[in-house]
Amino acid sequence: MIKTLFAALLTITAAGVNAADITGLQASKAADITAGGELNLPLPQAAEAVTPRSRDTLTLLDPRNGKVYVVVPVSGGFINISTGLFVPAVYNGSGYVLPSGQYLPVVGGKSPADKGAAMTAAKATGRMSCRLDAKALGKQYTLSFNLKKLAADPENNPIRVSPAQNFLEALNENISVREEKGNIVVSGDSDGFFLVYLTLNTASGFTRGDFYLRDTGEGCGDKRGPVTCSALD
Repeated sequence: MIKTLFAALLTITAAGVNAADITGLQASKAADITAGGELNLPLPQAAEAVTPRSRDTLTLLDPRNGKVYVVVPVSGGFINISTGLFVPAVYNGSGYVLPSGQYLPVVGGKSPADKGAAMTAAKATGRMSCRLDAKALGKQYTLSFNLKKLAADPENNPIRVSPAQNFLEALNENISVREEKGNIVVSGDSDGFFLVYLTLNTASGFTRGDFYLRDTGEGCGDKRGPVTCSALD
């Protein structure tokens, strides 16, 4: 009887940890784990829970998908601000190790606006597909690019626009990629006739943002609208 109760307790405890791990951050498909999606790093030898004291909140990077999470450090783990859920984890001085072995390094503090956090996340993100608001442009357009390559070498990694559209393709003219107010901003300049900006929100894991077409003499008029993106890798 005692052995049965003990086994049941272990089962309930393990199920609780797995649920918190998955729902607290991002559910990983079984295929991702078997294909090496988990880093399977060993837990730190110090079993005691250590809580960082220097910041009220931290920004964590998930290397698997390039997404960042703003969390509140607490004893035994952290609270994911976007979900309000507690996630059990061990802090090792530079990041958190989840019960699954997945390591989430700290890339900033207090918010994704910390200098360098957005670009760090961008360079860990692969192929993206972004849909632009059809109302603003009168038609649905899609932007495709590899954010990691775009951030590293924008001139040799052009953004593909589908269907073709001259104004949006100007993102590739005199292109620059920079970090601004905690987000990633891709800008293009069509020799001063009009400027195009694509802003990707870091806190959303680059799944949301907006575009802005500023007319400086072409006669097309200013246009602005939201952007919805998804990761392809």
